[in-house]
Amino acid sequence: AKAMASNKRKHLIGRGILSRDCEDAAAAMAVMRSNWTSDSLRVLIDYRDVMPRIEIVAENQLLLDGLWEWNVTCGGESLSAEGPWELNCLESETVATYFEIRAPLAGGFQIERSITLSCVDHVLVFADTITKRDRKNSEELLGYSSSIPVVQHINVEPALESREIFLSDTSVRGVAMPLALPEWRAGGGKGDFVSKDGTLSLSQQGMGRLFAPLWLDVESHRLGEQLTWRQITVADARINVPPSMASGHRVQVGIDQWLLYRALDAPRNRTLLGFNTSGEYVLGRITPDGTVQRTIEIP
Repeated sequence: AKAMASNKRKHLIGRGILSRDCEDAAAAMAVMRSNWTSDSLRVLIDYRDVMPRIEIVAENQLLLDGLWEWNVTCGGESLSAEGPWELNCLESETVATYFEIRAPLAGGFQIERSITLSCVDHVLVFADTITKRDRKNSEELLGYSSSIPVVQHINVEPALESREIFLSDTSVRGVAMPLALPEWRAGGGKGDFVSKDGTLSLSQQGMGRLFAPLWLDVESHRLGEQLTWRQITVADARINVPPSMASGHRVQVGIDQWLLYRALDAPRNRTLLGFNTSGEYVLGRITPDGTVQRTIEIP
């Protein structure tokens, strides 16, 4: 039986089978999945229009479906898109996929929209990054908001004192966390994360550049565990850098911990939590001995 299965597998590989992640630039669509089982974590994104459409399925349950809307302002004035979305990066590794599209905005700005899918951890990171197209900084106040529709049969349950939001039906299906905002509502912060008209709605402010990550954990064995997240200090040549240059985050659910990093200026060698990277984007697992095991890294 093993020999027959092996021969069949070789036969399929020889003929060519679909990749786990597929993208068609002409159709402006992409599909990502954690594996080929029927209960895999799956993402579909259609970016033909200014407001991309997104669909998220976890364990055969449709959780999010509809227009992934966004709005960016500079000094109170709305920044409209000046061109279509274009594929900026698709990195498909054994344990994770990173997908990013980019569109030019008025005033010399751009929006980079990314989705990271961790195949092993069953975690999704949705993020919008707002920068100048020439990567230069500015002192202008940026405002940002986005929303993702939750399907009607899924209940949206915000925590009472903290900012995470739970998605559930007969059981908890997922938990969403706005990593660039303080965990506790009493801690203030320049923005908010709420359930509004059947959507997950995130708002933030930043000076010159802005990174807005939204963490969605859909791993069933972790849901219900205690959780926390913190924005952490990033250092460059032993000097702390502001959030307009680089953004670092630590996430913990139960005993599992992760590190997330995004450079907003030109990538340089930087350090956070004792971890060094020269990449633009890193998602990694924090191991019990405190070291970081890279899940995916984008140069």
